[in-house]
Amino acid sequence: MKKLSCKDLSLDFECDFTANGGDGAELVDKMFAHLQSDHPEEMGDMPEEDRGKLMKKMLSKVK
Repeated sequence: MKKLSCKDLSLDFECDFTANGGDGAELVDKMFAHLQSDHPEEMGDMPEEDRGKLMKKMLSKVK
């Protein structure tokens, strides 16, 4: 089973969340939902270009 965590993404905030799932798309969906619900300020301050880079980084980690 694949996993993806905030630490895998080298984000600037402390978080021990780890998404577990079967495929990459499911993990990215879970992680993005986590980021929006648990880190709304950090995500709100993130420029759109950086969000795109974050999504690409998530996808590269779960391949």
